[in-house]
Amino acid sequence: MSTGITPRHARRCTAKNGGDCTCTPTWQASAYDARTGRKVRKTFSTKTAAKQWRQDAYTALRSGELSADRGSILGVAAEQWLADVRAGYVTNRSGDPFKPSAIRAYEKNLRLRVLPVLGYLRLREIKPRDVQALVDGLVRDGLAPATIDATLTPLRSLYRRAVVRGEATSNPTRGVEKPAVRCSRGASCRPTKRRR
Repeated sequence: MSTGITPRHARRCTAKNGGDCTCTPTWQASAYDARTGRKVRKTFSTKTAAKQWRQDAYTALRSGELSADRGSILGVAAEQWLADVRAGYVTNRSGDPFKPSAIRAYEKNLRLRVLPVLGYLRLREIKPRDVQALVDGLVRDGLAPATIDATLTPLRSLYRRAVVRGEATSNPTRGVEKPAVRCSRGASCRPTKRRR
């Protein structure tokens, strides 16, 4: 049997007591994360799939794309980010502290729209599809394109900082489709989709 890959038998399987296997076992693969001192585990229906994942997991652990540290949930990370923004530790892209009105708007958008939908998920585990589902829900609720953009702004900033600090491996706000308003003089404005 390969090291780091173990069979997982059904509850009533006689193999658990040293007998012959009476079930179709699944296979749990584990890879040790030296940075955290913990193992990353995943279960598969075949031993081959478990072996392949384990090889890929070690490559991802070395590159920093995978970690046994699950990190904090978005709700906790957002509270810390807002506290750092208020204290002036987090600055805007120009390097200036955020204005009080911007901080209030960020706090409101996170509290009203982002955290009720994504706040319980871990920062590292939120994917672009989760953010897209948030945006799609806001569109269905009839929110204006500018409001949807304002809702994503603090989330984008939070993730830019989290990625740099290793708290997240990628920014899930990238590539999300959201409505945009395109206006020209004398013409009516109408919402269109754009990728960000």
